[in-house]
Amino acid sequence: LAVLAARPLEAATLSCPSQLPSPHAGFELVGRAPSHPRPLDGLRVYDGPPGEESRHSPAELAPDETTEHQGALTATWTFTGDEAPLMVCVYRDSSSYYRAALRPLPKRCTMNRSLSRTVAGCA
Repeated sequence: LAVLAARPLEAATLSCPSQLPSPHAGFELVGRAPSHPRPLDGLRVYDGPPGEESRHSPAELAPDETTEHQGALTATWTFTGDEAPLMVCVYRDSSSYYRAALRPLPKRCTMNRSLSRTVAGCA
């Protein structure tokens, strides 16, 4: 019999797909995929299971830090271990989105939005 050494789980990096529809490993598509690609427009983070984002009063987490520089915005959410974060990738002119329950818990999520593009992910 082989004995496997136990290793602590490490948070994997999970990045929002740059457009909807697109390959989306690790994410669940909510809604119908649009007929034309929609660019990533933002990131929302909720404290709760999938479906929390569509509740009447969802537990949306505000960024812990937000900075603006030369027309660009950076928002950062930092986790302490008491949260059950749900990552929601929002796309321009679409009510559909990608979501992912973040397990194991990442250290942080970051969204960088400039005039030309948005990049968001958690690690």
